[in-house]
Order: sequence, then C-alpha cells, then structure tokens
Amino acid sequence: MIKKAGVCVILCSIAFFFSGCAARNSFLIHKNRSKIKSLTERLGSGDFLARYSAGKELKDIGKPAIPYLVESLKSRKSKERMGAIIVLGEIKDSEVVPALIQAFKESKHSKEKSAMILVLGKTGDRRASSVILEALDDPSATIQASSATALGMLKDKEAIPKLVALYRKGD
Repeated sequence: MIKKAGVCVILCSIAFFFSGCAARNSFLIHKNRSKIKSLTERLGSGDFLARYSAGKELKDIGKPAIPYLVESLKSRKSKERMGAIIVLGEIKDSEVVPALIQAFKESKHSKEKSAMILVLGKTGDRRASSVILEALDDPSATIQASSATALGMLKDKEAIPKLVALYRKGD
C-alpha cells in the first residue's frame, strides 16, 4: 500500500511538473510571437539602428521568425520589406522559396527584386532556378547581375548556355 501511494505521489508530481512546463512553454511561445512581430515591424523603422538591431535579433531567432518575415514581404513599408528580405537571406532556409518567388513576381522595385534573387540563390534550393533564369532577361542590369550570381550559388549547370549568351551579348 505504501509503495502504491509513493508511486502515486511521484506520478502526480511528474504530471504537475509537466503541466507547469506546458503552461510556461505556452506563455513563452506567445511572448516570442509578440516579440517577433514587434521586431519585424521595427524593420520598417526610420531609425537605422532600430532596423539593424531588429534584423540581428530576428536572424538570431532564426526559423521561428520565418512566417513573420514572409508576412513582412507584403508590408506597405519598403524598408520593412527590404529588411525582411535581408534577414531571410541570413537565415538561408529553403522553406521561404515559394514565398520569395511570389513576392519577386509581385514586386515592382528592382532593388528588392535583386535582393530576393540573391536570397533565392543563398537558399541553395533548385526550385528557384527557373525564376532566376527568367530574371536574366530583366532589363535591369542589377537584376541580371544578381541572377548570374544566384545561379552560381545554385551551381545550376543548365544556366551555363544562357549565361554565356548573355556575356557574348554584352560585347
């Protein structure tokens, strides 16, 4: 009987401990979500140091920040969009490839498009190859250069003929 009571106390203690852990984890997850959201909003700040420190913290957070950064690609603030692109490039996770491809297609800003192409290359994910190859035909020399660099990062051998043709065209 004493053994059963002892085992019961131990099991109850373990259950109590883990239920407390779950509550703490839930609180921390909510707190982190709020922090990440705040940091992504700071990417759009007019203050360079605020943007820089937010970007650094988001990079350190890593993968959990990705959904918030992807959402920031849709922001009305160009600084927030650009900050999100830069941080996604530092995280280098292939999870972002579809969202970056979509954002690239919707963007009207060559600076952002150029940065997105480079991030697509940094991911190392070949799903981005066709979009990057198409970007070689963009009228912007910056986007063309970023595309060539990104294709080099992907080590995409299928891009070689198009890169050679582009090089010869520049003569």
